[in-house]
Amino acid sequence: MVILDPNFAALFEASEQANADMPPLERFILHRLFELDRKVRASYDAYEFEPIVRALGDFCSNDLSALYFDIRRDVLYCDAPQRLRRRAARTVMDLVFERLTAWLAPILAFTCEEAWQVRFPDAGPNALRVFPQTPAEWENAAEAARWAKIERVGSSSWWHDTHDGSLMCAWSIPGVVIGEVWSVPSMA
Repeated sequence: MVILDPNFAALFEASEQANADMPPLERFILHRLFELDRKVRASYDAYEFEPIVRALGDFCSNDLSALYFDIRRDVLYCDAPQRLRRRAARTVMDLVFERLTAWLAPILAFTCEEAWQVRFPDAGPNALRVFPQTPAEWENAAEAARWAKIERVGSSSWWHDTHDGSLMCAWSIPGVVIGEVWSVPSMA
């Protein structure tokens, strides 16, 4: 479990080109936020709440927990605060937090309010926030297609973020054991 630090330091500054400078995994999560933003807004406009809960639940379980946090936890614990990967990871976590607490507030009012007040005690109530604007620059179909290929490798994959910035993956397809380790060098 990752606990968000209320004193988030070493984030990307607003003046930086955050998306362009981020590693591919962070760009993929930003793309997923872009996709979810459209779905959440459309579902609220149609007063359809079940698709919101399902989409955000799947995002938290599949994209964040099973993929993003699994790969990035070592970066958060071990990298120096000013390293690009750590700053990018913390920035993305901050953007995810900002959106999840806004998107889920009409459904999980007390939970989102408590999370928001712990993170930003001097900010106004979460219930009075509007959905944050999600930049169009976050849309990245190429990165989404690339990660879709990686996700198809197999359900029993394991990932390891190496110190040189590459991502190592070993996998087995049900019924076939593959003993090789696969390196994706551009996954820093």
